[in-house]
Amino acid sequence: MPPDVDAEKYGSSFMAWWLALQPEWRIADDGSFNYEVPKDEEWLVLRKGGAAGLYTAVVALSWWVRVLTPEIASFRAWGAVNDVRWVIEQISMKFPSASKKPQCKDSGRLGKSTPASKKRQLEDSRPSGKSTPATKKLRGEDSSPLDKSKKKRYV
Repeated sequence: MPPDVDAEKYGSSFMAWWLALQPEWRIADDGSFNYEVPKDEEWLVLRKGGAAGLYTAVVALSWWVRVLTPEIASFRAWGAVNDVRWVIEQISMKFPSASKKPQCKDSGRLGKSTPASKKRQLEDSRPSGKSTPATKKLRGEDSSPLDKSKKKRYV
């Protein structure tokens, strides 16, 4: 559950934190954001995953936006949304491999096996036309005596 926050106080805190995360070149003398990215920018502070990176900025920003009402229309909040979006786009363009993870051919998920991919692996590894106990179990066709005895009901 998101915390209940005061839009004005939280907004000021969020912006102070967001400014502190920015590379030096991003902050102009008047406190506004620069949008001309130096070619050698690596986005080291912001180019992180999980709780230490942009995920936290997006979640924190959502808490602010969530409490806005028509009476508390905050141009500052929507400006922050646009700035966070811009930073994400810049990082994605500079480091496209960070936003695209390699896909596993069988399951579509890197390093994770699904029951369907396990079944395909078993079927691919067995001689054609023969079922193994493992493939029977995957199909729900396992009829070993042990399994039948587990299904008996005792009155």
